[in-house]
Amino acid sequence: MVLWLLPLILGYGENPLPEMTSLAEAHGIRLFSLPTVGRDVDAFSFMFDGVPYVAVDTSKTAERVRFDIAHEIGHLMMREMVSEDVAAAVTRDIEGEAHSFAANLLMPKRRVLGMVPTHASVSQILAAKHYFKVSAMAMARRAYELGRLSEWEYRQVCSELTVQGYKSGEPRDLRPEQSKVFRFVADTNRQKGISVSTVSEETGLVPKELHGLSFGNIWAVTGGSSLSQRAILGRNESV
Repeated sequence: MVLWLLPLILGYGENPLPEMTSLAEAHGIRLFSLPTVGRDVDAFSFMFDGVPYVAVDTSKTAERVRFDIAHEIGHLMMREMVSEDVAAAVTRDIEGEAHSFAANLLMPKRRVLGMVPTHASVSQILAAKHYFKVSAMAMARRAYELGRLSEWEYRQVCSELTVQGYKSGEPRDLRPEQSKVFRFVADTNRQKGISVSTVSEETGLVPKELHGLSFGNIWAVTGGSSLSQRAILGRNESV
């Protein structure tokens, strides 16, 4: 169940959230990085045996990975709240709802309105971007959605950000967030002398796949391998 995340998230009030990776892992979400072969999508989430899983493309900037994790948490929460009415579900803008959830989660309305003035300049957008730890383009979009930029101003800001390199990346971006769970398990496995071949045999995954799924921690699989290949890749659940 993921609804219990809501009180926790709301507990941060209007302050920027800490590392999204740590937040997700600390509250029961199994987080994986996408191997190269899976990078046709930015991120996805699913439930397996009542446990939420999120996979993200860690080749992207840290700011965009944060947004992707928030986006997928939105999907997980809305799956629990959605009606069983199939017809209603079809008409819902699921991606739009998840995007809006992530924007509200990472860039709370009142704090944005307090920091970003009307007719905000590029430098003011960049200052807010660093404060909220989001991409410059996401920050500009949020300012536009909250009325701090007109449509024309928004286009001009995006154009200038593109010139500065913010459309394809994040100059002076954040350090990539690391999985504390995988690091802990990796260190524990090393101390116990659990070999890569043992982990590979128990999961049915070759070392390269393990490396790709575990934020670069090739040893990182839960002790005793409670996760099978099907569970890791989510083949028993629709995304």
